[in-house]
Amino acid sequence: MMKKYSLLILTLIILILSFLNCWYSAELLDLLFIVTFILNLVLFIIYIICFKIVIEEIIKNKNILNVISLCILIMNIIIITIFPFREAKTYLELNLYKEEYEKVVKLVKDKGLVTYEYDNAKLPKELKKISISGEISIYKNDEEGQIIGFWIFRGMLSGSTQLIYSSCDEKLIEESEFRYSITSIKELEDNWYYVEFD
Repeated sequence: MMKKYSLLILTLIILILSFLNCWYSAELLDLLFIVTFILNLVLFIIYIICFKIVIEEIIKNKNILNVISLCILIMNIIIITIFPFREAKTYLELNLYKEEYEKVVKLVKDKGLVTYEYDNAKLPKELKKISISGEISIYKNDEEGQIIGFWIFRGMLSGSTQLIYSSCDEKLIEESEFRYSITSIKELEDNWYYVEFD
């Protein structure tokens, strides 16, 4: 009985592992690049082997379970190529940790965080979880307004991504100077923006 469903179970496991790999890709990259590379390679090889087995099973026996398994594998590719994992995760975390984000905004306004090179500031231990590196970038904190960047992804070779708080609006971000050029800005909520840098 279990053998009958083994291929279906395997394709579901691959789907779940692929989703989790993409969902936590920034954390994995931050942890160790080689781990991410190996994990992606292993998942890719398992996917190809599973895809080959499913096709062979469909050719031998066109039962509904094999067709469902193939659909799951196709859906897996569509999800990992189309779904905006980082943006969705950022939006979810913004809503889950809203109080913590607002606490940091107040700390910055009250000059409660010390900046060092490139206007970065280390977050207190209890607030480190809201920025991947445990740091924020304070781009502006004066009478004109506040611009604070929370790291989502700190790219070494590719671009970086931040959740940016702007006390005014998107225009304040567009008119400010950053070390890298902005490639896109998307408003997630009032005063909160998903910003990608070159």
